[in-house]
Amino acid sequence: MNANSNNLAPGNYSATVTINSNAVNGPLTVPYEFEVVAAGPPQVSAGGVVDNATFAGNDELGRGVIAAVFGEQLLMRDPVAATSLPLQTTLNGLRVLVNNQAAPVYYASYNQINFQIPFDAPEGTATVSVERDGVRSNLTAVRIVNRAPRLLSFSAFPGYGIIVNQDGTYPLPASAGLGAAARPARSGDTLVIYALGLGPTVPAVLSGVGAPTSPLASVSPTPGVVIGVNSIAQVDSIIPDFAGLTPNFVGLYQINVRVPSSVDKGNAVPLYINFGNLVSNRVTLAIQ
Repeated sequence: MNANSNNLAPGNYSATVTINSNAVNGPLTVPYEFEVVAAGPPQVSAGGVVDNATFAGNDELGRGVIAAVFGEQLLMRDPVAATSLPLQTTLNGLRVLVNNQAAPVYYASYNQINFQIPFDAPEGTATVSVERDGVRSNLTAVRIVNRAPRLLSFSAFPGYGIIVNQDGTYPLPASAGLGAAARPARSGDTLVIYALGLGPTVPAVLSGVGAPTSPLASVSPTPGVVIGVNSIAQVDSIIPDFAGLTPNFVGLYQINVRVPSSVDKGNAVPLYINFGNLVSNRVTLAIQ
């Protein structure tokens, strides 16, 4: 639904939407409320720069991570997404500045922008701001580290990781309701686990550029994968077959790992990765 607020003064309004219907009860009228705010510069919310995996405010951001900026009046046009690679640092008149340097931008809307923390961003406290048609927002501080591993999870299935079985299905329980698209993982299967924030790779990949297909851009050192309720990171880490950037994608990592013969079974088995004492968030998967 679109509404034209050009002739409305700033303030709170109440209105109704009428939905035409062929049902016996006729058209349906739905009340709603909205607020009109005065046009101004873009405004970044406090703690509004987060990674695109956990969306946790005031969290550390790894070099090369896909991040999001939340705020108000970030873009005053229709939402827009990048359509080609490499990603550009200007999208429909909008830029995201990390330490005053423009970063690659994926997507922009009124209250959210997705962008990439540059691989060459210095570690430590950094500033992020948004520039819309030459008008700068407020500055917000973030903490940039070499790597901050974060596993991706399904929004439709809270807690379950975005993981793919070797046959292309998802290791979710039957209760997920996906039919043939989901089945629990099995011992010996190779899983592909998707993640963000694993940091620089060998060979190095430029910010905004799709990862190469040959040679693959691998993470060094290789993270360990921990599966199971009673597992201990320093003892039970599984060395994956591959960990690095997903070919042809920007900022997306994958970890390919074989499920060991002795592993916990169930519809919600925990899984995480670690670089020694540096541990990712936990997700779950189904294993039979």
